[in-house]
Amino acid sequence: MSDEFTRRNLLRATAATAAGFGATGTVAGGGAGTDTDPQVTGRIPCRTFDAVDLTTVSASEPLPDQATGIQPGSQMFIQYPDGTTAGCTANFIWRDTSGSSVGSVSGADEGDGSGDTAASDPDDSDDSDDPDDADTQAGPAEETDDLYIGAAGHCFIEGDATADDRAGDDSERTYDVSQLTVRVCKNCNVGGLTGLAVATGEVYELGEVVYARQALPDDEGTEGEEVGHDFGLVRVPDELRPAVDPSMPQFGGPIDVQDGTVPAGETVCQYGAGVANGEVFPTMATRGVSEGDLGSPESWYAALRASPGDSGSPLVEYEFGSGTDATGVLTHLTTAGVAGTTVTRCIEMPKDDELDLDLEVVRATEDVTS
Repeated sequence: MSDEFTRRNLLRATAATAAGFGATGTVAGGGAGTDTDPQVTGRIPCRTFDAVDLTTVSASEPLPDQATGIQPGSQMFIQYPDGTTAGCTANFIWRDTSGSSVGSVSGADEGDGSGDTAASDPDDSDDSDDPDDADTQAGPAEETDDLYIGAAGHCFIEGDATADDRAGDDSERTYDVSQLTVRVCKNCNVGGLTGLAVATGEVYELGEVVYARQALPDDEGTEGEEVGHDFGLVRVPDELRPAVDPSMPQFGGPIDVQDGTVPAGETVCQYGAGVANGEVFPTMATRGVSEGDLGSPESWYAALRASPGDSGSPLVEYEFGSGTDATGVLTHLTTAGVAGTTVTRCIEMPKDDELDLDLEVVRATEDVTS
């Protein structure tokens, strides 16, 4: 992506150090209770790779313990048309309960005759009372809801575009997301603490990007309100459902969805795959403090650390030693910490763009593998 951040800039903007599992981030500058409003310093960029050697695998084998596979906090690779690959962090598993399929059809088409009936077999035409034929009398099997995994919208949109071509953007600044190939780690090495921009290992290839939007500072009516309008979704193919785990590593959750922004002073936690802190398992998890919103109910900001590649990270509330409600998606840096889009806003955005998606966050205790 076009945003360039040096490690020095990142350390200045997010002066936090991970010290063991679930370390608490601290950030210098602004924050709740001060006279200085935090200033947005830019979207958190995807990380870039000098070399990529990834092998696509099936979902037949169990996942390692850390955030890999189709799960909140997993490393996500986005390959662009020119062959370059960028890295972001996947957030929650999302379910569409609308009954329609966006972008492509999942399962049998309505009225395509794929559901067998008693009349479809002449030998069974008079056997309506036969209990062995109960499945044929019932018609087509009920389809499962489509599943998606989330990320930051700007992970999928290059340059100054505001939306993908499915988001109904009136400005015509759209980007064709059908060009993208999106994969998530099953078992990857992204350079460790050496700083090398190299990615190797096994990945799962996801389906199409069905939604992506970012709002830019110079968009009409959004100046100063670009945070809180950044979200994207990728389809999870049905054959990869065995690899889906909706729980957040380390902290657990989500068990529900926060309505709006977490009040200032409450503890929140994040799990990311950014440069340095997100390259080894013990430092991916971070606890911090909510600072409320950035002047609009669609946004949140908090005292947490972040680096390139953390874009899209899931944010959950933290109570009594574990994660609870899904509350946000990490997208931006500010002078007072990190910021992003609330989960309730993520649910609203596709509807505002006239997409037939009724989204809900899949809870950690749900089994969606089949």
